Amino acid sequence: DVHGALSVSKIHGVDAALLAAQDLVRLLGSKGVSTSEPAERLVRDLLALSILGGTVELQKLIVWDELRKRSAAR
Repeated sequence: DVHGALSVSKIHGVDAALLAAQDLVRLLGSKGVSTSEPAERLVRDLLALSILGGTVELQKLIVWDELRKRSAAR
């Protein structure tokens, strides 16, 4: 039960953080993509987290498996 909820949280959490970081880079304009700026590093780190923390596709498979188990148990 916990694995599905964690996967959903991870998908939404990383996605929301990445969208916010990308908006920050857009607000900063050309300065936002400079490698000396924290905003650029933040986007890069969040992209890495989405890959290293388990790809979105893998997280969706975990959620699907949990939903399938629940429906089979009923």
